[in-house]
Amino acid sequence: MMYTSVPVPSAPPQDVICTPVSAHDLQVSWHPPDRSHLHGIVQGYKLFYEPVEERYEPGKRESKVTTATTAVLHGLKPFTNYSIRLLASTRAGDGVVSPVTFCTTEETVPEAPEKVKAVPSSENAAFVGWLPPHHPNGIVTKYTVHLRILEQGRELKTVKNPVAAHQLYYEVSGLFASKMYEAWVTAATRVGQGAGTSVIRLSPAPSSSVPASIVSFGQLVTVPWKVTVKLACLCVGKPRPSAEWRLGDLNLHHQPKMEINSDNTLIIMNVLRSNEGNYSCHVRNTYGSDEIMYFLQVQVPPAAPVLVVTSVMQKSVQLQWKQGDTGGAAVRQFLLAYRSVGEGGEAGEWDELSIEPGVSRRLLEGLLCGTHYQFRLAAVNKIGSGSASPVIDVTTKGSKPEAPKLEHFLQVNMTSVTLLLDTWQDGGCQIRAFTIEYRETAGGSHWKLVASSIVSQQSFILQALIPATRYALRVSARNPAGTTVAQYIFVTRSTIPGQHQHSSDHDLITGTGEESGSPFYMDTQVVIPAAVSAIAVVGAFIAVVFCLHRRPGTGAAAGIGGQGLDAGSGLQDATAALDNKHNAEQRERYYATVRKPAQLQSPGLERIPEYSEDIYPYATFHLAEQETMAGNPQMPMQQVFGYECCPVNSIQSKQCDPEHHLKTRSRAGRKSKPHKSESEEYDSLGSDSDTEQGTSSRTESSNHLDDPGPGAGRAGIHRPAHHSKFPLPHTRIKYINRAVTNF
Repeated sequence: MMYTSVPVPSAPPQDVICTPVSAHDLQVSWHPPDRSHLHGIVQGYKLFYEPVEERYEPGKRESKVTTATTAVLHGLKPFTNYSIRLLASTRAGDGVVSPVTFCTTEETVPEAPEKVKAVPSSENAAFVGWLPPHHPNGIVTKYTVHLRILEQGRELKTVKNPVAAHQLYYEVSGLFASKMYEAWVTAATRVGQGAGTSVIRLSPAPSSSVPASIVSFGQLVTVPWKVTVKLACLCVGKPRPSAEWRLGDLNLHHQPKMEINSDNTLIIMNVLRSNEGNYSCHVRNTYGSDEIMYFLQVQVPPAAPVLVVTSVMQKSVQLQWKQGDTGGAAVRQFLLAYRSVGEGGEAGEWDELSIEPGVSRRLLEGLLCGTHYQFRLAAVNKIGSGSASPVIDVTTKGSKPEAPKLEHFLQVNMTSVTLLLDTWQDGGCQIRAFTIEYRETAGGSHWKLVASSIVSQQSFILQALIPATRYALRVSARNPAGTTVAQYIFVTRSTIPGQHQHSSDHDLITGTGEESGSPFYMDTQVVIPAAVSAIAVVGAFIAVVFCLHRRPGTGAAAGIGGQGLDAGSGLQDATAALDNKHNAEQRERYYATVRKPAQLQSPGLERIPEYSEDIYPYATFHLAEQETMAGNPQMPMQQVFGYECCPVNSIQSKQCDPEHHLKTRSRAGRKSKPHKSESEEYDSLGSDSDTEQGTSSRTESSNHLDDPGPGAGRAGIHRPAHHSKFPLPHTRIKYINRAVTNF
């Protein structure tokens, strides 16, 4: 059988109420945690309780288990303050412990006063002194001094003398030396009178000379700081004894913040921790001396604990601490304060968590992922809360969302774009919301808000866009770690078939936090690369125009003597060059497609040689209408010769040069000269020679003649006319003795 994992109760019991039943019993009642926090069936409750009084050993915690929502705690100390905590348990385990609840048991009769003594003060009087009960079991309302009178061993009577609760001595007068006296002291609360002290004997002084004696008791005195302390030193003796207070070896007469009144009581005002120590009272007269000692302990708030972080997770932090000085009082609880700090340093309100004493570590859960937190810890005793530890800054694991690349995030259409929101990386912290804005980059100054809180959505479609339009898209993704803002530039698809966007039409500009709102064309990351690219394009264009203008054989720089193209026609030259290059390529293809007839060879056609150096496909004729052409310089060259112009910037321009073709008529006579052959000249100028193509030296035309194709039976080859877009100046036509291919 499989069981699914069920969490423990995530909340403590509610509405805890404690009621004292007697001096030894407390009744505690509560309500179960809210059903949404139980995560199962409650199997029981655990109660933890311990006294918080200093007179009891700290950390002595007891527990009790019950299935009901009420419990009675038995065997407790009378008039004692207890701390109570409880939790709910399910099959999964113990839940969250409730905050501490303090409760005090009822009063009862007090214990006997701790000490008692008697000293003679005169020939017919004596003083009885005592200390308060160690366990008063309530508030002492009075003391009673019981005096028993004996004569020859028989009790004559017993007299009760009430004394105020703040007074710890009583003078018994009217004593006779012939009688015996016994005394004891009891204390009382509102419940009743408690047990008495041991019985002591008292008697008057035998003569008028009384040795110096102290009625008061020295003891440990524990007080909170910043109060006034009185240390009694009631003394008797005849003659009157002299008294002296000392702190160690320091005489306390005329010390600041200290006074000694007429009954020899030392008064220390506004005590601080620095006033702690041993205070002694010394009395002396002619017949004797006496002394008592007090140890003064001043309780202060506890010192700041030493707080450290031992581990950090995405939603939890493990803290550990060590408590130093408790301030002279038991630590009742620790107060752990924490708060989150925003991206701009804005700190939130402190949340406070109470932790029971005796604990030195805590796993703080339920924190936000990737968030900056501050922690501090303070200890609390009966005096109050001590200084907090230095603030510790901790950032839980996780980071802001990470924007995807444009090609992964956007699917662009003509009138819409799909945003694939699930391609965003959450940085380890769940994305809470997306905000989407857009605008046209051309004249669009204001962002249009499309959605401000998209949650749990894999994609979003932005519609009603204009085709072939450039847009800026701004997407903000927010998670507990912060906000990431990414800006995308894209162009919608065109409605004209065949047009498409290049990758350069799209761009991604990412950022974090809040955007300043300035348009993208003010961003240096966009402007600087665009400016550099524009300068490079303009520079390249100027270089091309300059090279065309300076090239030999073009315009006046050709040295022909005529009027060349003026400098303002650089763009037209570049366009004509492209067209002529295309014409040259077509011509080369027609040369390569000549087929030898299968059976019939035209008598007008000479045998075409098989090797390129033997080919002379040119015939020359004299231009009879030179003056006519000179009179019409704008006449296209193809209308005069039926021949395409070569590109001005073509690497094969020598083949179309007039002077070059005039020299080809006497090739046979120049073969013996140490100049390059025409085929070598073709190769050197980048022509389609056999050597470049890796084939034999036979021309492609002869190869086709050897292998007749489907068009071999044609009487001639039709050559499509291609008209140049630009006329040739008449000054150049005048000197051309052009060779025309004889096909």
